Amino acid sequence: ARERVRMRHHLTCDRRIALFCARLARVKRLAETIRAFLRVAPRDWVLLCVGPATSEVDMDEIRDLCARSEGRCVYVGPVFGHDVGDYYAAADLFVLFSHSENFGHSVGQALARGVPVAISPGVGLAAYVHRYGGGFVADGESFDDMCHVLGAAFNCSAGELRELGEIGRKWVERELSPVTFADRLDALCMSVREEA
Repeated sequence: ARERVRMRHHLTCDRRIALFCARLARVKRLAETIRAFLRVAPRDWVLLCVGPATSEVDMDEIRDLCARSEGRCVYVGPVFGHDVGDYYAAADLFVLFSHSENFGHSVGQALARGVPVAISPGVGLAAYVHRYGGGFVADGESFDDMCHVLGAAFNCSAGELRELGEIGRKWVERELSPVTFADRLDALCMSVREEA
């Protein structure tokens, strides 16, 4: 999968991949994410931006930012099915600085695949990442907060990022598995029945 993504985007094996994968809504802050990435990312990193456009986002701005990035940011467009799994498999870091996510499914998908995350406190899973590990959570919602947390992630070695990703993967396996979900649902039903 990693090789397929690299070939698709003409990336050499020494390039490290940051992934943004979400519907392109204003709340997801893609333009700000690209600007923060370009400000702090070392030259060996590339940001792949995956997701369907919406009328909320100025796609000309997104395309212009990517075009002026000298190949450091690429707007991929929408990707579905097994192909989206290739992007998660290829990523060294997942990035989402959304103002608000009830849960953050794409963050959960990244963690489940062992990809460390760099996220905003507005992402529902941020409290869990902060408490248990698996990545980096910005202190706030500002542009400087985005730059600071990305800088912390980019200062990690590939091995350190893999270790963080493994922490996240184990947390998802332990806390979000179907068995755990079923057990918690059973416990909830039992507590409601006992109260009745």
